[in-house]
Amino acid sequence: MIVRCFDVKILKKYPTYTGTTIDESWKTFSNFKKWMQSQKWQGKQLDKDLLSWSNKHYGPDTCLFISQAQNSLLTLRNSKRGDYPLGVSKVNRIKQPRYIASGTFYGKPTHLGYFKTVDEAAEAYKTAKLNYIKELAEVEQDPRIKQALLALH
Repeated sequence: MIVRCFDVKILKKYPTYTGTTIDESWKTFSNFKKWMQSQKWQGKQLDKDLLSWSNKHYGPDTCLFISQAQNSLLTLRNSKRGDYPLGVSKVNRIKQPRYIASGTFYGKPTHLGYFKTVDEAAEAYKTAKLNYIKELAEVEQDPRIKQALLALH
């Protein structure tokens, strides 16, 4: 968290963290640790985005511990995606181009199919991702996380 907010090399590599702040109380590790231990944190990742996409502040009212699967839902991969929508890439076939829809679901890369158009591939990805979000929400015990996941759906 501190590295993401203040390390110049990290900020250059991940510019989306520029302007991110940390609650003053969390700058003292013992305060953060006390908050952390009041959460179900084991095997989870600290997240500031699920409750509010526009949040740029790490603090006790804005953060949660969420699973890696839940956290990966929030990754847009803008720098690696290129010109196509999330979950879509182009494959040049001998006679005509095709588009692939794929994503990571349940921790595994998942091929959703080949499509004639970008829009068809994007719709397949969107449908699969929304179903995945719904399934993750159904088994979630923390009502804050469940509500935030369902808001994504």
